[in-house]
Amino acid sequence: MASGGRRRYRAARTWLRVGADHRVVVRVHRLGPGLAHDYNAMISTEDRETLLPGDTRRIVTLTMADESAVGDLGPGERFELWVRRKIGHGVVSRRVLP
Repeated sequence: MASGGRRRYRAARTWLRVGADHRVVVRVHRLGPGLAHDYNAMISTEDRETLLPGDTRRIVTLTMADESAVGDLGPGERFELWVRRKIGHGVVSRRVLP
């Protein structure tokens, strides 16, 4: 892990069921089909409510320590969320500066 602190991103996403604060893997397919980068992250909601199956347009914050995510997760970038299997997907709306 590179120094420099954690990176935070705001995103709108669609979800299966996970608690309001949860560890996930963020998968980005920016390099093309079959080529993906995975990043460990904490996901949290503003209202601290559990994300339910079918939730759409929920705004969440992804917090990750891997600085290489900066190059892969810019505004408009699509991503998948994984916890042992794919549990949701979303689009980055903006990077939150520390």
